[in-house]
Amino acid sequence: EFEALYEQFHHSNAAVFRSLGQSGNFWSECINAADPTELYVLADPALPAQLQWLRTQLPISIFSNIELANVLPLFGIDPAWFRHILSAGMVAAPKPALAGFQKMVELSRIEPPEILYIGDDVAKDVRPAKAVGIQTGLLWSRSPEAD
Repeated sequence: EFEALYEQFHHSNAAVFRSLGQSGNFWSECINAADPTELYVLADPALPAQLQWLRTQLPISIFSNIELANVLPLFGIDPAWFRHILSAGMVAAPKPALAGFQKMVELSRIEPPEILYIGDDVAKDVRPAKAVGIQTGLLWSRSPEAD
């Protein structure tokens, strides 16, 4: 049933949960209430060092549908490395809604074509970022939709 609704609502978990009488942030709220050490693993142990180096080269920010403030330090990632940490609860609706991507542009004070957004999902990350005019990259898979 969820999969059918997910397709019907164009890959928007928020729309599915709202159609079921829940908050649009229902999934994020469930994840945020769980013990992060039981949910997450670092995909690449070099990531903290890479992020620490990258921040010395250019400003970096995060936009996630989950609250990351308590998760990042568990993996040796200092939240202070990021200019902005934007979560779904800070905007009207979670990804793939455009509000968060528009907020990233507003906060960064950089023109959208000068921003590179790296995501892991075409429907939730690449398409909405491109709709706002942001350049995109995709992790874990390939898509002609990503730049």
